[in-house]
Amino acid sequence: MTMVAADESVGRLISRRRQELGLSQAALARRLAADSGRSLSRKRVSDWEHERVIVGPSWLPFLAAVLDVSVSTLAAAAAVARYRDRFGD
Repeated sequence: MTMVAADESVGRLISRRRQELGLSQAALARRLAADSGRSLSRKRVSDWEHERVIVGPSWLPFLAAVLDVSVSTLAAAAAVARYRDRFGD
């Protein structure tokens, strides 16, 4: 598993791990769609990375597997993003 800073938000985490793995947003969307059996667009990955939308819990197991981070790490990072959205940095 990959180490993550305690205050890293989910969008930054997804973007950082995707780039470390050499995946484009479109490639990540294709992998997640294939693994989950659901459709997912590159735009949705971009929305997650820019935190226009916080990734939902149903996607966390698939993201965890592809990005090699734990579900709990992603959930904690999503909580950081929600907190910052509500209260600021």
